[in-house]
Amino acid sequence: MRHLVSLGAAAANDAPPPDAPPPGARPPDAGPPDAGPPGAGPLAHLAPPSGADCASGPTTGAEADPAFLGAKAERLWRALEAGLPVLPGWVVPARCARPALRAGAAAIRARGIAAGRRAVLGTELDGDLAAELAEAARLLGGRVIVRSSSPLEAESCWAGAFASVAEAGPDDIVTAVRSVWASAFAPDPLGRLAACGLTPEQVEMAVLVQSEIRPDAGGTARTDGGTARTDGAGRGEAVIVHGVRGHPGPMLAGWADGASAAARGDRCTGDLAALIGRDTVLATARLARAALLATGADGIEWALADGDVWLLQAVGRDDSRDDSRAPGTSGIAGATGMAGAADADARRVPGNAAVEGIGTGRLLFRRPHDALPPDAGDVVLLVDRPVPALAPLLFTSRTRAGAGVGAAVRGVISRGGPAGSHLAQVARSCGIPMVVGCPVAEPSGDGQLATVNGFAGEVTLRPARRSEARR
Repeated sequence: MRHLVSLGAAAANDAPPPDAPPPGARPPDAGPPDAGPPGAGPLAHLAPPSGADCASGPTTGAEADPAFLGAKAERLWRALEAGLPVLPGWVVPARCARPALRAGAAAIRARGIAAGRRAVLGTELDGDLAAELAEAARLLGGRVIVRSSSPLEAESCWAGAFASVAEAGPDDIVTAVRSVWASAFAPDPLGRLAACGLTPEQVEMAVLVQSEIRPDAGGTARTDGGTARTDGAGRGEAVIVHGVRGHPGPMLAGWADGASAAARGDRCTGDLAALIGRDTVLATARLARAALLATGADGIEWALADGDVWLLQAVGRDDSRDDSRAPGTSGIAGATGMAGAADADARRVPGNAAVEGIGTGRLLFRRPHDALPPDAGDVVLLVDRPVPALAPLLFTSRTRAGAGVGAAVRGVISRGGPAGSHLAQVARSCGIPMVVGCPVAEPSGDGQLATVNGFAGEVTLRPARRSEARR
């Protein structure tokens, strides 16, 4: 392979017989792989250096760099090096996308947002790269998933921004790769870019091509407190595991509710164990702790297939959260006392904790792709479900809160949906507390003030006085 970087996948001369299953990685409890000779690791089949043209000749040496592989693939590479169970695959380096992405950005400037994706989808790939992609799909068993791996995804506030294309084969993998590139110019990521002060021309996008599995269960997990410390008995700090039966995609997108569990050592509490089995919860928790040690990420996305728990992605522990802006800080007078028992008008509504913290603001209902009013002040968003298209509102909040002007989201209430969604990852990265499964009605009249308690998983509401309604 002259263009593609191997992520634990075999090249043609190392390929298994046609009737053999796709190559896999070790299960969570297995030891690290043999080191082998220098240069024989998972990146032994290397693409050209990051400064070269996509059609340049091969090179040697490992280029495990987020700017080259994208953040998602780079973390999976580190996990694979540590012996963790990563699905085998190949990486299309970020520089291979540049001609298509530049065409898309130019089209947006000339003809508007809708033209960007069309321009990318109409770009012709280098002939050798197209041939290698078809070969990679064949070597991986003929059915692959094509996933984004942008350097931006080093920050978990980009969770769910870009597309994945499932069930691609040798005949349509080129279209799948172009579709992932084109997803950079969808309304959601463009909104996030604008809120960060970035332009479409600044997007970089590597692509992961991996063996596709049919999950029996899947979801997310996060080390509580972001450490992997253990006591003398080998019990680690608690890991919070969220999951659903079947494919985790609907849960990550905010549509399937799923269940949760807290795992510590050989003990777990919560409803998830009854849904997917105690052993799966505990194996997932062990994988999350191992991923933290290998990659520095305090969260994972995972899937269970044929009894094995696979690491799909390592997420979190980035620098995007502004810890100087304490969750719960509010500019609304009297907000500190609104949850107190002395306020006769206060009403508590129970839900499920999704993101820790406490925040107060005027309750504001929003749908995907809605904007924040420029003079809204401190608000708590009320949404129907925690879908990724709402993420630009949280980005806008982070930017404006840092500047001390405009509108700032102090909390999120979702009437339905899971605690382990991509939007919850975004909210956590932005320092915004979140409660889901909370039946709060849309405000009317002068509106309501809401306090989101992401520790207890409840919301406290009281009517907004006229002087507070727009503060």
